[in-house]
Amino acid sequence: VKSGTLYQPQALGVSKKLREQGYALLCVSYALSDAEVELQDPDEVYQMQFGEAFETQALKKEAGSVSRDDYALEIANMDE
Repeated sequence: VKSGTLYQPQALGVSKKLREQGYALLCVSYALSDAEVELQDPDEVYQMQFGEAFETQALKKEAGSVSRDDYALEIANMDE
């Protein structure tokens, strides 16, 4: 959102941090004023929100926060 105000209480697909940076989920938003928005590549926003967490939590064997099949991970990494 470059200017104006959007109401987006159901924007669960965009974190509060990203909303504070001006990102919005337009399919569940409506303008409260005249607004100017710039469209963003959804993959880029997904990477900002989920990609970094996935990389640090799910891809590291020592991370205890995500249950995973280490054997499948070994096969994927060709470490079997």
